[in-house]
Amino acid sequence: MGFRTALTICLNTTSRRTKVSRRMASVIGELRDRISRGSSFSQAIRFYPRIFDDVTIGLIAAGEEGGTLSESLTNVRKIWARNHDLQHRLLMMLIYPVIVMIETQSEIPRMHEKSDFSEVKGQYRVRRAVEVAAARWS
Repeated sequence: MGFRTALTICLNTTSRRTKVSRRMASVIGELRDRISRGSSFSQAIRFYPRIFDDVTIGLIAAGEEGGTLSESLTNVRKIWARNHDLQHRLLMMLIYPVIVMIETQSEIPRMHEKSDFSEVKGQYRVRRAVEVAAARWS
């Protein structure tokens, strides 16, 4: 069995067995059709730049040319996993500042409602001390 046939069967099986969105099922079906018509895998994925970036296409093309597609696909998987992990970490790092900004914005209207501004200044000083201390430990 040739590589092209094996890849076509794999894409066909994946589209039927995996729970994916309609759009992704469509992409998998189009990839399968392009490959069965004679395109290489790297040529077929070039039509989907929102899914496959230039690095991925380059690694897969190099793997096809050099006969090391399995290793190339493993490297692509590792890169995608690392990128996903970095995106998750970045999101987690941004959550605290966003919460502080939202809380600060919600305090401003309350400050105008209060007549005793010394109480507001005291609350602000305590909150600011907590924020500074938390920033030192993060």
